[in-house]
Amino acid sequence: MKKSKQRDHIELIAHACGAVDGYTYTNSKEAFLNAIAKGYQYIELDLYMTADSQLVCLHDLDRFALMTGIQTNQIDSHTFLKSNFFGKYTPMTLREAVHYWDRNHFVLVTDKYSNPIELNKYFLKNRQNVYVEVRRFWNYHDVEDNGYHAMLTTPRGIVGMIKYFCCYIYGKRKVQHIVVYKKIEERFLRLYRRLGSKISVYTENDSEEAIKLRDLGCDMIYTDSLVLKDLLE
Repeated sequence: MKKSKQRDHIELIAHACGAVDGYTYTNSKEAFLNAIAKGYQYIELDLYMTADSQLVCLHDLDRFALMTGIQTNQIDSHTFLKSNFFGKYTPMTLREAVHYWDRNHFVLVTDKYSNPIELNKYFLKNRQNVYVEVRRFWNYHDVEDNGYHAMLTTPRGIVGMIKYFCCYIYGKRKVQHIVVYKKIEERFLRLYRRLGSKISVYTENDSEEAIKLRDLGCDMIYTDSLVLKDLLE
């Protein structure tokens, strides 16, 4: 099997703001500030729309129950902000995250919510520095047209390729960036590369595996704990 040409550069995305004290997926203020302090150039936030129509930084309600012990079918922003995660971490709204983003030099990556009409209320400028993960192919180019950097999340294998081409046909233009699971087959990685798409992979915390992904042609890797020095050979 022919190997891809080795590359010496890759970008790291702090997954759900990255780990804090060994905890992952918190999307908390402490994890967010920790990622900024560590110098991540890309920081991902999971977004959740509350019952009172506010975007907050939360993966989902199952994760909320795990972190707080509160089981609920819906949550409003007031209740969300009164809680704490694992007894010590601070919940954060998207508006608060944008406040830090405005004052620091990094790219914000969002997941779980991609309605540009709502996102536009939070991002009034510099939308080219906001990467939006899109799970529905018909939403991808709408996000692009609003000035964001869209990333199409694709399943593994042929299903992902079908979704990719549906997006291409629906929008009548190239798919600039995709997000794939780390166990994707190498032949699909090579095909996406030949089609000219930027490739991001989630989630990898092993430096050797991350280097392999880099050498296969991946541009960005979501990680909880890796930093760029871990990838220097």
